[in-house]
Amino acid sequence: NPNPTTVTTVLRDYAYIGPDEHWFTTNRYAAHVVSGDTTRFNGSNGLAGDVCDQVLAAADGSIWISHNQQGVLTRRFSNGIWRTYSGTDGLVGATLTKLYETTDGLLFAGSTKGLMMLVPGLEKIVDTTGDVAPRFMGEDALGYSWSFDDERVYRHSANYTASFSHKEHFDNIPVQQGLISRGGDVWVANTRYIYRWIDETWHRYSEQEGLALNDIRFWHESESGTLYIGGRSTQDVWTYDPREDRFDLWRGMPQEIPANTVYDMAR
Repeated sequence: NPNPTTVTTVLRDYAYIGPDEHWFTTNRYAAHVVSGDTTRFNGSNGLAGDVCDQVLAAADGSIWISHNQQGVLTRRFSNGIWRTYSGTDGLVGATLTKLYETTDGLLFAGSTKGLMMLVPGLEKIVDTTGDVAPRFMGEDALGYSWSFDDERVYRHSANYTASFSHKEHFDNIPVQQGLISRGGDVWVANTRYIYRWIDETWHRYSEQEGLALNDIRFWHESESGTLYIGGRSTQDVWTYDPREDRFDLWRGMPQEIPANTVYDMAR
């Protein structure tokens, strides 16, 4: 053949199952390797399409494969049965960007139009989006997963998603930052206040709790677990005292830092 056709297979992702078993995805198929024997899957034998992107091995034995551009997911149950999740199951058809499983078995799918969660038992994808795609915060000490967007903060459990609107819970100011501390505490901040989730309610920190800031610019948690809150200048850096449940001015500001605007901190 004077004009041969070259077909290039590109490795996209890999999932380790055990010493003799793994999965990998390519731009042409997904493959299951067991003791050196390889079985390939594509749109003709189980998958929603030939182009495969991310692969995730779930705790329940399922294998999840994303078809990012199609905006659909394929799931292989532990008994070998395949199932496709698409618009009829709650996906919005947007390009998929991330698959993530929490420690309690919740599956999250990130997309260019927001964050979605699989509801166990219902086998439905729940869209948690506002006008801006939600940002995933992490898991708290009780195993709940948290995210927020331009309208609400969300707490996800295996069977239910609770939402907290900015109007009702955060003084009608959109939340701009979220943090799960090293101890598993949930913190969110807007430009005016800091809030902590305590005993099933949001506690606001303001002047009464020592946080005399009119413009919150950043926050940072150190290796030791100290929480820093920063405002416009070096005189506006505060630390949280968990024993007193209040904020105080940071007394350890290095003198080498000029009295200018501070934008961020890092370890």
